[in-house]
Amino acid sequence: MALGIIIGAGGGGGGTARIRNIQVTTAPTKTSYTAGETLDLTGIAVKANWSSGLSVDITNECTFTPADGAVIYEDTTDITISYVNGGTTYTTTQAVTVQRVLTGLRVDAEPTTSYVAGQALDLSGAVVSAVFSSGRSVVVNATPSIADGTVIYEDTTSLTWSYTENGITQTAVTALTVQRVLQSIAITTQPTTTTYKSGDTIDTTGMVVTATYHRTTAVVSGYTIAPTTAGAVEGTQTETVSYIENGVTKTAVFYVTVKNVTIYGVEWDGSSTTLLSRTDAAANFTNPVPYVAGAQSYSSPFDNLMPWSGIERVANASAGELVKIPKFWYKTTFSGSSFKLQIADAETDGFSVAPAFMDRGDGKGERDYAYVGRYHCSSSNYKSATGVTPKGNETRATFRSGIHGLGNDIWQWDYAMLITIQMLYLVEFANWNVQATIGAGCSQTTSTSSAVFNCGGTDSMPYHTGTVSANHTDYGDCQYRYMENLWGNVFDFCDGIYFNDTDIYVIKNPANFSDTTGGTKVGTRPNSGGYISALAKSAVTGFDWFYYPSAVAGSDSTYIPDYCYYSASGVVLYVGGVYSQNPNCGLFALNGSDAATYKNASRGSRLQYLP
Repeated sequence: MALGIIIGAGGGGGGTARIRNIQVTTAPTKTSYTAGETLDLTGIAVKANWSSGLSVDITNECTFTPADGAVIYEDTTDITISYVNGGTTYTTTQAVTVQRVLTGLRVDAEPTTSYVAGQALDLSGAVVSAVFSSGRSVVVNATPSIADGTVIYEDTTSLTWSYTENGITQTAVTALTVQRVLQSIAITTQPTTTTYKSGDTIDTTGMVVTATYHRTTAVVSGYTIAPTTAGAVEGTQTETVSYIENGVTKTAVFYVTVKNVTIYGVEWDGSSTTLLSRTDAAANFTNPVPYVAGAQSYSSPFDNLMPWSGIERVANASAGELVKIPKFWYKTTFSGSSFKLQIADAETDGFSVAPAFMDRGDGKGERDYAYVGRYHCSSSNYKSATGVTPKGNETRATFRSGIHGLGNDIWQWDYAMLITIQMLYLVEFANWNVQATIGAGCSQTTSTSSAVFNCGGTDSMPYHTGTVSANHTDYGDCQYRYMENLWGNVFDFCDGIYFNDTDIYVIKNPANFSDTTGGTKVGTRPNSGGYISALAKSAVTGFDWFYYPSAVAGSDSTYIPDYCYYSASGVVLYVGGVYSQNPNCGLFALNGSDAATYKNASRGSRLQYLP
């Protein structure tokens, strides 16, 4: 509406003359404005026209509405000019143009805002108003960011209205709710546990289920699996994952392995007997009957049981003749002086993978197989080979580098491999005394040897375990599960372990093997030598597989009847037995009495292959 301005003019007139009208004779300099500017009447001239024909300038006697300097908006279309004379008010107007200024956009009526993915956008019913600086608003034809009728999906959460006037654009937002529609699901991360024994509850810990919709994906929970327990049949079991969302059901599958774990064990009461009691599935097993010269009958109750049945001879072009050992799991329990060892043929709660197969921190994780040399290292090239004498007169460090020169995954055998072999033997034979159960070893025959002899003395043996002599207690070439002379011919340097007086250090990663540095302290050893009478397990996290003699008060026929040597200056370890016939040799015999520089013709080594 127009704003009225009252302009008063004092005095005037006389006789019969009267004012006919007032008029703007000169418009103000500025007549065009933008809303919000102040009125500027500079330059305006107003005259009163009298009946006598006289015209008088009355500009300064007029009242202007709006007043000069007032802020004006688009609702101001003219200026009302008033002049009062003789009690009579005379008015006229001066037109002005005020361009409105867009300051906002407002949705007065929303369109349909709730949809199911795949429906068309319906904008009917929407009312959008432009808001101006004056506070006035006008319904306008705003442009939507998504055209009416467009098919929308769950990734659409809003649309934006826009309107432009005089170069100014304002927007407003309409929130949309689009219900996603499940298209499929997939298992993007497998569960942590995938091997079970019959009757176990299937554990989905670690599993990630991802749902796919029209345009998006999302990790979801609240799914179900079937079946929920491992079945009675060994092998691969299919698990179906079902997920329901808004009435739509989708499924995916993953696979688990069902293996009925069997555990075999032995237990030693810590007394002076060398015998261990059989436990678990081995409780009623009879003792193995190893081969002796000329025997027609030999067997072991473990011959058809894993992991023993999986141990086999293999040839390797780089390393020579090897013995392949399949992965198994173990548990050791030390309670006072007693010792219990259990072997499981599959992964199961409370058991750990045997040390030869453990994750050694070399980037290869757990191994399914580990390989050890069937023979001592050859005198010609470090390989495991028959028909040649063992290499000697080298330090452990020299053996280490020479063996590794055969190939990237070929290393000097270590204490982890030795313990793995000891575990297999103990559960199978339930007796610490290998010189009584398999063979006295040491020399080539029952005759005393005075020097190293060729490897391969057991090559013609028809069975994997036994002696070439007529009796198990006689000296002579022998083997356990194809591993020849583990306690005979020459002592074998054993890597991955070193000493600093009584402190014991262990290295798991073969690439880091050393004689003096880089190891983790795992325990201490007795400060004197003697026949082993007790063992102690490491309390260091990650090394609970490690054990070492903690007492040496036995004899060659009691406790663990193998000798453990000590010297305060001893650094390196060699194990087993030597060609001179001696009852202190055996699978558990340990010698840590020599410096890293020590070498002798009777000190050899054995390799391992860890692909």
